[in-house]
Amino acid sequence: MTLKELFEKSLQQFSNQLWIKHAPILQQEVNAQILLLCAGYVHRQIPAFLTRMTRSSMFLNGISNRIGATSERARFLGMVVGESLSSLVDKEGSKMSFGVHETSTEEARWWKGIPGIEDTVGSASGLLSSPELIVKKKQPTIQPMAKMTSVIQIIEGVKDEEEEDDDDLMPYAKPDSDPEDSEEDAADVVRKRDTAPVYIRDLLSMLRDTESYDRQQLSLGSAASLIRRKAAFGKELADHTVELTSHLAGMHDKYDMDNFQEMRMQALIALVVSLPTIVGPLLAKLFFEGDYSMGQRAGILSAIGMGARELAGFKDDDLPLSIESTKGKSSTDLFPSKRLPAKGDAIWNKDKPKTPLERITGTLEQLMIQPMAVEAADKAAGPNALKVRIFSSRIEVEKKRAKPTENKLSKVVAEAFFFPLTGRWWAALKDYSAHGIHFTPFLLTSFLKTLGIILHATGPSAPALPQMTRELWEVTFNLRHTDEETVLEGLLFTLLTMLELNSENGVGLARDHPKELIETQEWLGGVVVAGRGGSKVLGLASGALLKIEAIVKEFQRRIMGEIVRDG
Repeated sequence: MTLKELFEKSLQQFSNQLWIKHAPILQQEVNAQILLLCAGYVHRQIPAFLTRMTRSSMFLNGISNRIGATSERARFLGMVVGESLSSLVDKEGSKMSFGVHETSTEEARWWKGIPGIEDTVGSASGLLSSPELIVKKKQPTIQPMAKMTSVIQIIEGVKDEEEEDDDDLMPYAKPDSDPEDSEEDAADVVRKRDTAPVYIRDLLSMLRDTESYDRQQLSLGSAASLIRRKAAFGKELADHTVELTSHLAGMHDKYDMDNFQEMRMQALIALVVSLPTIVGPLLAKLFFEGDYSMGQRAGILSAIGMGARELAGFKDDDLPLSIESTKGKSSTDLFPSKRLPAKGDAIWNKDKPKTPLERITGTLEQLMIQPMAVEAADKAAGPNALKVRIFSSRIEVEKKRAKPTENKLSKVVAEAFFFPLTGRWWAALKDYSAHGIHFTPFLLTSFLKTLGIILHATGPSAPALPQMTRELWEVTFNLRHTDEETVLEGLLFTLLTMLELNSENGVGLARDHPKELIETQEWLGGVVVAGRGGSKVLGLASGALLKIEAIVKEFQRRIMGEIVRDG
């Protein structure tokens, strides 16, 4: 294999997006070293070939894939290789430069020096002759004896005088060591204390410093407020959005901090609210393509859902943003001796803490189902006084509904949240055939509930509601035969939310989607008759079935009215 072929093969592997995502970092570093070493030799022998390769789409797409990778090391290798090859073929004014701190470090300079390595072959004559070992002897310098003797005598004389003087001194006992003396001076500690970041680049630098607990705590605690302040000034936040979002989404609680998940979630929500059209699609991409754990992926969905609600004007300040915030709040708190240890309680306690998405969906389910239950009780009631009292209670329920003042979400929901999520879900379904991590019951349920929360926050007046309704029906028909109770619950919640939003224009829904309405009605009837799932699943199925029946009856009444009028 020639150097040209080795260079092309290494560059092809270096640029492969799938290889970047799944290959070990050590293997990627070895490949980058071979690529840079070959580039140096090829440039010295065939400079035109290297120039042509650096202008090719394979090289440019490879650098772009590296920059968009979730791994910081993969991004570093992409920037170093890009700047190294550009420095070989481009002129001084047009050389590639990313302008970040990582490419100017000592390690980066070492990587950039690899193309300059030239290991030449020596001559054969040097192997035939045995090299002579030349040993240079250094002659020791001898000092005159007289001077050495005088120095020794003087030192001994001084020592004897000191010993004679010390005989008259009374020795004191050695004091006990004080631990406070070994501590740092308070003034020095104050001077070394870090301050809260005032720029986004400083925030990123502190978040990356995983070796310092204080910097991690300080940066996370001030991240949300700094992001919201910077959203209204300049382009600093927009320039660092991708990097900051990717880092926050993949952070680990290395030091077991208090409220770590809440601080991280607040920062992600602040990013979603500040730049929804950038952060929304990015988080959807990270959820499906990023190298994250199930907990981190669930956090991404929570940030999307809660950020969308804040854009719509809803306030979730009273909701804890992590499971850890609600741990220990069980019915046995009044008598601690009846509680299991912490680990056992987390496993066996039936009243397990809920995620933010579960708490929001639980509230929305009550808001949607309670009026229907009140209406059913109103029809079944006999005396008028009882009817008036029940009707009044329904009014009270309606008053409790959230009334957002300004719905900014409805303008950007389609491009920023809904279709990036569903589009990547369909792509993952095609690539993984429902066997990827995204289709585990926990994450699939969270995904469906996130879609329902986004729909509810959007409201019935969103311009993209018809398109989102059609897309959601496709998702529903794809998952309606699931055997997982939690997935079925999430699916029914999202379906009920969609029907609730379209109930004001039920006639239009029946006119545009008659086939979907009838199929959904038959499916829900089968769920209720077969008793699939628990009480919550049956309650959601019954609620959706009632909504569909009301829409169909209204459509039939309208059609009959038109027939009578025209006849």
